[in-house]
Amino acid sequence: VLTTKMLFAFSLYPIIVFLVFFLSWPALWSDPIKNIPEVFRYYHDIGSSSCDYTYLTPSWWKHCTNLITLKYFIYTIPPFSLFLFLIGFIISIIWFKKNNYLNILLLSFFLITILRVTLPLSSIYGGLRQIMEFVGPMSMITAVGALFLRDLTVKYLLKIPLHKELNKKLINMCISCLLILGFLPISIELIKLHPNENIYFNFLIGGFKGAAEKNFPGYGNTYGNAYLQGIEWLNQHAEPNSELGLVSGNMQNIPRGIIREDISFANGYRSGYNQEGEYLMTLIIGQDQFSDTFRYKFLNTYLNPIYDLKVDGVSILKIWKNDTSNLKSGINFDSKIEKIQTIKVIKEGAKEIAIISLGGNKNLEGLGMKFSKQECKDSLVGAKISISSDGIQFIQKAEGINNFSDREIVGYNADFVYLFPGDEAEYIKITPPESYTCSLKEIDFSVFTFTNLHNLNK
Repeated sequence: VLTTKMLFAFSLYPIIVFLVFFLSWPALWSDPIKNIPEVFRYYHDIGSSSCDYTYLTPSWWKHCTNLITLKYFIYTIPPFSLFLFLIGFIISIIWFKKNNYLNILLLSFFLITILRVTLPLSSIYGGLRQIMEFVGPMSMITAVGALFLRDLTVKYLLKIPLHKELNKKLINMCISCLLILGFLPISIELIKLHPNENIYFNFLIGGFKGAAEKNFPGYGNTYGNAYLQGIEWLNQHAEPNSELGLVSGNMQNIPRGIIREDISFANGYRSGYNQEGEYLMTLIIGQDQFSDTFRYKFLNTYLNPIYDLKVDGVSILKIWKNDTSNLKSGINFDSKIEKIQTIKVIKEGAKEIAIISLGGNKNLEGLGMKFSKQECKDSLVGAKISISSDGIQFIQKAEGINNFSDREIVGYNADFVYLFPGDEAEYIKITPPESYTCSLKEIDFSVFTFTNLHNLNK
């Protein structure tokens, strides 16, 4: 029966939650009417799950359910904790009326937290870190399992004649100590992983190495912890007045105060094929959304890392120095402006596209573009680039036009330069944004290709 106090508490909770949210976020105070809806809109955009099927239909369950959260739970919870949790989960269901239905509260708390990001209702990224509230009910359910296991063991031991004279309290204490010792293996494992404890995976997936071999999503995500180890190495080994950039991520990922004072830090230092000697650092996390971009493929394909931080033989951070001394054996960046055989500007649906033919497969370095009007250049930002060897099957590149730093495109004598990591292709297709109003025929295209990228004459 709902009492007056319970009704009062239910009505007061939302007010308290909102006040904590508002008062603890000073950025909202200047214009609450504008800022608060923007916060809700932001979390709706990144946290909502899209599904094209009707709610609760078989297709909705089959095609839109995301099991990655459950997999993270099964593979990253220590085995002994997982064992106790499973016992506690079953016992909590059997004893659901016990302690004034407390077990129902714990089960509901846990299941709602996990299922809301498993069913097509909302989404998360980066493992379990965004739903850490599950730890509380999971720990209590695990404690239920541990308590049941202890009491059952004690009850069994007391039935054995040899133990009848033993003190029940002493047996309880001994069994409790044994249960606590069950957490010793995970403690030892975390000590070995230090300072990278958050990449722990259990034996069900083969440990961290097994997760990497299976390319489990985000297997190497240290939440930026590995950056500190990379910076410590750079502070000791980088030449005076060096330059540092991140392959992906923002400069806010690394506090400027931990970097040696003479090292300049900016993502604009990436120089690509111009090789100006900058240091480039990245986390290796597994199924990275940027792994198909030029900046990643350039480094992984052509340069040897000068620092490779590994755990169990698996890289979690790499640092490259972009100069000729660190090129992989046999790489030759000599290039030329390729003679374009044909440029076709045709209609694809309601918009124009341009297809460049080189008259044969070439190792592509870059696509240059010059414009007669500034507005035509500006509105082409975001255009899609695709390549093909036969002119029929085109593969879209991961980046759009204007996704390169100023240093990367110096020396190409063009307004825009799109860089390729040596892709072999004969055809290049340019698909402008829907809003592009200029004609692609007005663009002066130039194509740069490598003359002997892999030194095949050697």
